[in-house]
Formats: sequence, C-alpha cells, structure tokens
Amino acid sequence: MSHEQPTLTQDQTVEEHNQLVPVSESIRYRKRAQAAEQQVESLSQQVQNMQTQLSQVQSQLDQANQDQFLTTALVAAGAKDIEAATLLAKKTLSDSDKDVNATIADLRQQRPWLFDTTTGGPGALAHPTQAARHDPPAGREALHQLAQKARSSGSRQDMQAYLRLRRQMKP
Repeated sequence: MSHEQPTLTQDQTVEEHNQLVPVSESIRYRKRAQAAEQQVESLSQQVQNMQTQLSQVQSQLDQANQDQFLTTALVAAGAKDIEAATLLAKKTLSDSDKDVNATIADLRQQRPWLFDTTTGGPGALAHPTQAARHDPPAGREALHQLAQKARSSGSRQDMQAYLRLRRQMKP
C-alpha cells in the first residue's frame, strides 16, 4: 500500500503542474482582463450617451414634424402672416388639448386679420412680383431697331428682347 501512495502523490503533482501558470503569464492575463473590463465600461457609457442623443434627436424630429404639419394646415386655411399664426397656434395647442383643426378654427374666429377672408384657401399667400414687360412693336423695322439698340448698349436685356422678337418672327 505504501507503493500506491507515491503514485497518487505523483499524479496529484502532475495535475497541479498542468494547472499551474507562470506568474508573468498570470499577470499578463489579469492586465488583459482589466483592460477588457475598462473597455466594456467605456463602451457601455458610449451606448448610454448615444441612446440619450437618439432620444433628443427623436423628440426634435417629432417637434419639427408637428411644426411642419401646423404650418401646412395654416397655409391651407389661408393665413396671411404664417409666423404669427404659427406662434399663436403653438401657444393655444400647448395650453389646451384641442387638435390642430379646432385650434385653427378658433384662431380664425379670434383673430380674423391673420387670415385672408377673400379666398380662404391655399392661394392666400402673396405671389412674387414680376417686372412689367413691354412688348416691342412687331415687324422688320422693330427687329432692326432692337438689333441696333442691343449692339450699341451691349445690355443683355436688350439682346434678349431682340432675340425674342427674332424668334417670334420666324415662321
């Protein structure tokens, strides 16, 4: 029996020898583990920051969509001063639980000067102005006069008037 004990001890030392790791390698593993833990912590912090930013951007997008819908509804209702009507409608919407259409109807009743009463529709916004056009008299003489005027002045407008008349005269 004494002969079996040394073999057990020898087997145990072989197992212990297989399980033991040199100290320098153990230190290296520990440093790598600590670095990985720090990296995980920093990445989780970045994820949390990104989620916060995402929620902020999402709320800004929702607000922009609401503003666009409100502006579109006000234009359709014939608002003359879109900025003033939008500000008043936003104030009313934040103070009450009304929907956009009811708010615009109330605003139209309370402040009719903000809305165009003649059309009451989408054409209420002012159209851009256009310069008055003077159509030159037709004929070969007018074409010759416009050509001389364009040649002497060098103006693009004169040249365009000449070319326009020349194009109209061609059959």
